[in-house]
Amino acid sequence: MICMPRPSDKRIVDETAEYIRNECKISWIGLSKGGVYAEAPEYARNDMVAEARKGDITHIMTLDADTVPPPDTILRLLTHDRDIIAGVYPLFVGGKKCWSFSLENRKSNPTRQDLFPYQKLSQRTFKVMALSGSTVLIKKEVFDHIEWPWYKTVRSGSEVLMGHDFDFSNKAREAGYELWVDPTIQCRHYNIVELNAVFNAGV
Repeated sequence: MICMPRPSDKRIVDETAEYIRNECKISWIGLSKGGVYAEAPEYARNDMVAEARKGDITHIMTLDADTVPPPDTILRLLTHDRDIIAGVYPLFVGGKKCWSFSLENRKSNPTRQDLFPYQKLSQRTFKVMALSGSTVLIKKEVFDHIEWPWYKTVRSGSEVLMGHDFDFSNKAREAGYELWVDPTIQCRHYNIVELNAVFNAGV
């Protein structure tokens, strides 16, 4: 099952919808069971995971409406047989070009984890400390060993200390699970423009 919270304006990148149609042979509307729309994606993710756990499935893949994985991503991730494994995609955070994972564990400030700088990656899978929330394949049983809510934005008043995806990452590691990345699965990520193309052009 693909767990993809659509934004409240119900928009989705056409290529993302096409990817899901081709990969799963059914429409993305059917995959968004229950018609969950949310300003904060953790609400939709929690609802969809709860629904998915009732069914006879083995894995859940989280996907964002602006991320386009390469063909056969699900099969390639399944082949690794990891509890939690993800592809990668580019992000632009705090004026910096980044990849969608963190290798750091900040013991002095556990709510903060810096994303990995955007650069050429190795061609082998490797362990990480935290994952951004899209294109992450998770065995369903993982959610049996993590306290609900599985995804939660950590706040102090109105300040966001940690996003829901890093919160999930920390909970999973505390439950004894390893987080892995397959850097050969490089997804396209749309903001106003597709970021891989911009970053590779040296902008």
